Amino acid sequence: MRPCLAALAPRALGIITNGDLAFQSAKILGIGLDALIPLENVVASAEVGVAKPDARVFALAAERLGVAPAEACYVGDRLYTDAIGATRAGLLGVWIDRRGAATDAQLAEASAEGVPVIRGLAELVALLG
Repeated sequence: MRPCLAALAPRALGIITNGDLAFQSAKILGIGLDALIPLENVVASAEVGVAKPDARVFALAAERLGVAPAEACYVGDRLYTDAIGATRAGLLGVWIDRRGAATDAQLAEASAEGVPVIRGLAELVALLG
């Protein structure tokens, strides 16, 4: 994960979570990820009152990062909640299918929605250039 995030710098990086902010912040601090993703760039649904896949949470995250949704990319491991939700909110939604467990129907839906499917974060660096 760190090589990918380092390669994406100096882009602004953030996290959107449907989890609890304090719990997620503790995890980020615990693994030292706050050096790459500042805690102020973490958007937690309980804190803001909307959850993925609601377009408003993606818009809020983009606003916190100082970019328009069309300039942002969101990567997640859930096709509907993460990738399609982000895409429908105007971001580039990317589905990470690490285990290659996607069904043909899911891959077809991802394609129809314009959602790229990657197997690992190294592919994200190549996708974003």
